Parts: sequence; structure tokens; C-alpha cells
Amino acid sequence: MAPFNTFYAESRKVTIDRVDMGVSDIETRRFCNKCVYKEMLGTADEKETCPNCGSPMWAEAGEKRNILPYRSVVVDEAQDMGVQAFKLI
Repeated sequence: MAPFNTFYAESRKVTIDRVDMGVSDIETRRFCNKCVYKEMLGTADEKETCPNCGSPMWAEAGEKRNILPYRSVVVDEAQDMGVQAFKLI
């Protein structure tokens, strides 16, 4: 999710106004180029091939990425009685 993306909550379509980046740390993960498997680095021994499908590209430097996982987004929604802020965690 990112600002201006939409999702549905409590039977309403809402648009994200901002992402709270103060609640997450940057993580380094390795992504498989063939399947959906991913793994956070530093939690297990480095492998030469994808643990899920065996892709030999798993060990390539290009499959390693720094990400900032979102933990919280904020939606400001105008209501009849003012503005209500929703914090989704």
C-alpha cells in the first residue's frame, strides 16, 4: 500500500493519505526470480539456490533488496462532523 492507493474497510472504499514510516526498520530480503519465495537475510544460512523451487539465480546480488515493510497507514476521511483519522495497523 502507498499514498493514493485504495482499499476496502468496513464496507467503504478508502484512499491512503500517508504511510507511517516511523514504525518500521529497513530489512534486507532475497527474492526468487522464478517463484514467490522470499527470505529475510540474516535469519538463516545463505543458500546457493531457492529453498522453494531450486532456482540458481537465488544467490545473485540482484535478487537481494532493501525494503521498508509498512506496518501502519493513515486515512483521513471527511465526515459530516469533521475529519476522522483512521490508523490501520
